[in-house]
Amino acid sequence: MALHFQSLAELEVLCTHLYIGTDLTQRIEAEKALLELIDSPECLSKCQLLLEQGTTSYAQLLAATCLSKLISRVSPLPVEQRIDIRNYILNYVASQLKLAPFVIQALIQVIAKITKLGWFEVQKDQFVFREIIADVKKFLQGTMEHCIIGVIILSELTQEMNLVDYSRPSAKHRKIATSFRDTSLKDILVLACSLLKEVLAKPLNLQDESQQTLVMQVLKLVLNCLNFDFIGSLADESADDLCTVQIPTTWRTIFLEPETLDLFFNLYHSLPPLLSQLALSCLVQFASTRRSLFSSPERAKYLGNLIKGVRRILENPQGLSDPGNYHEFCRFLARLKTNYQLGELVMVKEYPEVIRLIANFTITSLQHWEFAPNSVHYLLTLWQRMVASVPFVKSTEPHLLDTYAPEITKAFITSRLESVAIVVRDHLDDPLDDAATVFQQLEQLCTVSRCEYEKTCTLLVQLFDQNAQNYQKLLHSASGITVDMAIQEGRLAWLVYLVGTVVGGRLTYTSTDEHDAMDGELSCRVFQLISLMDTGLPRCSNEKIELAILWFLDQFRKTYVGDQLQRTSKEQNIVYKPDCLVQIPNLLLPSRVYARMSEVLGITDDNHVLETFMTKIVTNLKYWGRCEPVISRTLQFLNDLSVGYILLKKLVKIDAVKFMLKNHTSEHFPFLGISDRYSLSDFRCRTTFYTALTRLLMVDLGEDEDEFENFMLPLTVSFETILQIFNNNFKQEDVKRMLIGLARDLRGIAFALNTKTSYTMLFDWMYPAYLPILQRAVERWYGEPACTTPILKLMAELMQNRSQRLNFDASSPNGILLFREASKMICTYAISETEPVLLPAAGVPHPGPHELHHPLGASRTPVRPHVHLRGPHYSRYSGLLQLLYQLRLHRHLPLQAHSKRGQEATSDPGGHPGRPETVTFYAAKSRCPAADDVGPHEHHRLRRLSEPVVSIQASPGARPAQREVFQRIEGKSDKQPASPQAGGPRPVLQEPDGGGGAEPVHQEQRQVHPEPVRLQKGRGRGPAQRGQHRTVRSGHDELTRLLQPRARPPFPRDSCGSESQHRDVG
Repeated sequence: MALHFQSLAELEVLCTHLYIGTDLTQRIEAEKALLELIDSPECLSKCQLLLEQGTTSYAQLLAATCLSKLISRVSPLPVEQRIDIRNYILNYVASQLKLAPFVIQALIQVIAKITKLGWFEVQKDQFVFREIIADVKKFLQGTMEHCIIGVIILSELTQEMNLVDYSRPSAKHRKIATSFRDTSLKDILVLACSLLKEVLAKPLNLQDESQQTLVMQVLKLVLNCLNFDFIGSLADESADDLCTVQIPTTWRTIFLEPETLDLFFNLYHSLPPLLSQLALSCLVQFASTRRSLFSSPERAKYLGNLIKGVRRILENPQGLSDPGNYHEFCRFLARLKTNYQLGELVMVKEYPEVIRLIANFTITSLQHWEFAPNSVHYLLTLWQRMVASVPFVKSTEPHLLDTYAPEITKAFITSRLESVAIVVRDHLDDPLDDAATVFQQLEQLCTVSRCEYEKTCTLLVQLFDQNAQNYQKLLHSASGITVDMAIQEGRLAWLVYLVGTVVGGRLTYTSTDEHDAMDGELSCRVFQLISLMDTGLPRCSNEKIELAILWFLDQFRKTYVGDQLQRTSKEQNIVYKPDCLVQIPNLLLPSRVYARMSEVLGITDDNHVLETFMTKIVTNLKYWGRCEPVISRTLQFLNDLSVGYILLKKLVKIDAVKFMLKNHTSEHFPFLGISDRYSLSDFRCRTTFYTALTRLLMVDLGEDEDEFENFMLPLTVSFETILQIFNNNFKQEDVKRMLIGLARDLRGIAFALNTKTSYTMLFDWMYPAYLPILQRAVERWYGEPACTTPILKLMAELMQNRSQRLNFDASSPNGILLFREASKMICTYAISETEPVLLPAAGVPHPGPHELHHPLGASRTPVRPHVHLRGPHYSRYSGLLQLLYQLRLHRHLPLQAHSKRGQEATSDPGGHPGRPETVTFYAAKSRCPAADDVGPHEHHRLRRLSEPVVSIQASPGARPAQREVFQRIEGKSDKQPASPQAGGPRPVLQEPDGGGGAEPVHQEQRQVHPEPVRLQKGRGRGPAQRGQHRTVRSGHDELTRLLQPRARPPFPRDSCGSESQHRDVG
């Protein structure tokens, strides 16, 4: 029904409430009213009224918004009407020069959308919507204000042509964008460059706001042209990974003209910072032009012009004091090396002077560490790539990096050490707290630091010895923790980070024995610091130093331990036999890195290093239990150690590892406890711990079930404790925290068990003794994601058929049992979370996060509902979604779940009286976000349902899992379930044809596989049962009982079973 407004004033009031109103109720009402305006037949006339007679800018903005919605519909307006709208808006913005900028922007966007959507429409053998270019040229011939509007139209049109509308076919978008690129984009770029030349030809009046606006809009137009997606790669503009601009070949003449680059360099030096930043952004794109656009001589000439511009900027660095200019210039330098090789750069005449200026600029930037840290990333990227290219340079021209790279490294090291005192004394943000930025910069520095490594090593040894001595003096002094202590600890943390960085930068093909000896000299000092820090625990401890030590240990592991050590030995340690013509690798010769370490610390090979690693890991887990960053980084280091097979064979022989395998309890490792001192998020690291520990166990486990039982003993004790107190009065929070920890522990164990034998041991340990406990936990705390998510993720991990570990024997029922337990958990959780009425009738408020739909095209008898999770609730139900994904549930695959109580017993002709009926659930595919925004009426219309077909009614006092499903038939009253006095609640369904018979809700078994599962002859092997609480059962009997076909029950049937008949078979 169309909305009839009494006056223009009423529309303007609604616009004011919508855009600047503070009352939420008024804003919602205004939005509803104005949404009806878009669907009204009077929409165009109302928009014209608002534009011509509106007194506020918000009324004009509403008109532009409505027009944009109208022309963006799937069913477009007639061509003549769209032409009229375009011409009207062009005349309107040409005559109304005092409009608010956001109104002009919105109206021009309407013009751009009309042009793009009608780009290929023909009228009278002409592309009527391509005339916009000629119309804009009329604006450029007018006043300054008209010229600005014309440039904005071109800029918005270019941006709109490059914008992907995911609601429309991508092929159509590419067709339009390609046609626009080939027919108009080059002319727009030439036009923009000519306008910029005209601006430079006249004296610039920086006080004239109109002139500044024009220059800004023209520069934005050029930037939009250069940022155009020429080949449809859809590159992310915020990323610098793909930094090659695929300029069309037809533009080659523009880029070969020296005047083009000179134009933008001159603009940078002539314009104020706000505008010169845009000029530099354009130069970044010019420097990123694809190499194949030029021939070799042309490329060298083009690069020479770029280098001349860089030299001119660095010789006059006043403009770089602006943060925007500084950032864009750093990007410009990084793009030079990305697109051009070092051999090409050194051939440029100005290279020696330019590389000196860039080095001085980089050193100055590093010394001002607090200024624009994001921009330093591009400078370090430039030097990293240049140094990495040195071994491949074939030119005879000197690259001079051996002169400047050590200076860059020294500037970085000294500036970071000097920053510590400023941070501590002035209470500034510590750069070490931003771990992501620190790691990124260190990874870039590691390559630069290995250039002229002797200088870097000498500097680090000197600084490390000096600061370590000062730290020892403060430890032995009676002053305690002071500002000086904090400064020394911060410097030591930086030095340990830097030592780990230079050690990790070792490359096999460029390293020498002398470099390895230097690495040993540096590493020896860090291992001494580790010993000093650990002996003072817990009195003297510093989190930043511990994190830095873990960084160093990880870099040393990657470089000198395990597989890397073997590879290094094969390449460097070669012995020659006099009577043999072949070279024989001597794997017994130690690397030169251990020469100094063996003298000072007694560390002679990687076995001793591994012992040091494990001692440090055990120490951290023992003393740093309440520090989540240290524990998390320590466990990640342990996990990395446990990945390689060579290392695993060595690790299991270490006493510290044997201790961990036998004593993984909270008594020895406090982070495994359930104390309130630990947050629930801290429990996440337990998964990593048990993953690594289980890998170590698997090395010598084989089929030794006793060894596995001994390893699982701490978890067994915890489960038995929960089992004893679950039904008694207990402290709910402690049990819940214990279950969360156990779920995360078991998930780590399950992740590491990749063989069939070991996985079977775990499954036999868990079922049937402990899985019901997890089921009860989900049922009790279904509303707390902190508890349910770890349990559901554990079940999803158990369902992972990693390395074919779920291929049980043909006579084993484990596959059926595992599937049944998983489906039971899904149903327990989903039904517990479901609202009483999930698919509302007309007029009923919108349902909650779940819906129960009738599958489209499916029969209405029996009702097989499925669970649907809305988008906003996705993160809450991530564990459930992982489990559903493992089960591969779609509309065609039913999930059989057995409910313990609340289901009616049936009389089974197969000899299984009291067996509960099977409840079938379906997992829904994700629905588009727009479906969540419609009301109940529209919802049913989209689903092709005149009335809801499913509702859920809960019996009085019933648990959530006891809710029954009913189907309501139009024109007939709903059939009520039998009263509790008559035998308890009874699910009833009306027949589609209105018959009076009824049948149970879920009585038909849907065939999942094309062939029925058959048993081999003979008795199957049941799950191994250990402990007093387990019952020995035959696998053959279990599988037979689960797969026994059931006869269709009589229809209707009104009898109800007793409580004993409601119990589950499993």
